[in-house]
Amino acid sequence: MLRPDAGDIRAALLIVCCLVAFFGEPIFTSKVFSPAGLLFDYPPWNRHAPAGYARPNTGLMDRVNQHDRWRQFNRESLRHGELPLWNPWAFAGVPHLANYQSAPLYPPSLATLPLPFETAQLLIAMFHLGIAGLFTWLFLRRSGVEPPGALLGALAFMFSGALVLWLGSPGGYVIVWLPALMYLTGRFITEPGAGVWFGLYAAVSLQFLAGHPESSAYILTMAWVFFAFRLVE
Repeated sequence: MLRPDAGDIRAALLIVCCLVAFFGEPIFTSKVFSPAGLLFDYPPWNRHAPAGYARPNTGLMDRVNQHDRWRQFNRESLRHGELPLWNPWAFAGVPHLANYQSAPLYPPSLATLPLPFETAQLLIAMFHLGIAGLFTWLFLRRSGVEPPGALLGALAFMFSGALVLWLGSPGGYVIVWLPALMYLTGRFITEPGAGVWFGLYAAVSLQFLAGHPESSAYILTMAWVFFAFRLVE
């Protein structure tokens, strides 16, 4: 069984506190968790750019131009009881469910359907960083790392450049499941019970549904390498 102990609970509470501090502006002010300010780099919005506006990393525009628009379309379709098979808003229409990055069936997105879009995106982002931190803690503790080191590793991974930079993008939402895969793979080797089987199945399924096959290939390869290493260790 996957039973948390007192140390796990304390670590989880600290991780939640760090998340609240990190997302303090969208939680406690009128700001929203969105890179929509990047639109100031494009007409007609560039005419309204604030003084001192610096040209951003336009590689991050995918969330503004694509991912958030797809998520809004997912929500509108599902709220009306329709499966978003086809997106009529792009060119003359394009397949949508078959677009692997649209991720309309990703459970965290489905769970937040009743909420306003901005609130849903904030909670989804916090959930993913929390999952990354919590399972990094569990993996490191199971690997024999002492609590201070395990907590430092958890915070370092969940607030790492890659996760923070791509937070809100499908690739980022896939990568956060790597620690869960590593932890559950280790548990599977030594304690292959029903709880571990279900957890491993859920982690693999969720990272596929997050919508970035390239990142899925990376983290599943790492999990398989870890599995093979542990078998011959």
